[in-house]
Amino acid sequence: MTQVKNAPKKIVPISQVVIWEKNPRVSTKAAMKRLKNQILDLGLYKPLVCCKEDGKYIVLDGNQRYQILKGLKQTHVEISLVKAETEARKIQYALSGNDLIGQTEDQLMAELIFPYVKEIPLEDYNIDRGESMKLSKMMNDFAPGGIEEQARLEKMAKKEDVATQTEKVPQNIDEKVDTINT
Repeated sequence: MTQVKNAPKKIVPISQVVIWEKNPRVSTKAAMKRLKNQILDLGLYKPLVCCKEDGKYIVLDGNQRYQILKGLKQTHVEISLVKAETEARKIQYALSGNDLIGQTEDQLMAELIFPYVKEIPLEDYNIDRGESMKLSKMMNDFAPGGIEEQARLEKMAKKEDVATQTEKVPQNIDEKVDTINT
């Protein structure tokens, strides 16, 4: 059996953490807003992957999370400390952290999410299908009847309920008397 090495985790002052200046990954403001919303909602459950160099922890994976945490004025952050003694090794960690293993089965994902669509802020998530796709679009394309159609039907049903209730409930004392007399 092969023994897998685990990188030690530690909590360090965020002031000792810096972005790797060769990081090629960039994000839009909209993507950063989604990530911030996710972190605020779920917390930070993935440590940043860092190597130590010249007394600083260099982020090889998790640069966007680091930027969000710094913007939120966090004082400490959890990291996984890896040994990346060469530029090639740093690149390997960065590639591994951003490697898209597998793919999403749209229909299965939509069926998984559909019962909870009111509880999950779809606008805060994208799905990577070779290209980034808004989760709400995937749900609309693949959920039973599409979520927009489902929302339209629910809205219609609510209007019908309100209309039915309005018809049955007398609006003033004269209508109450008329209802009793008929």
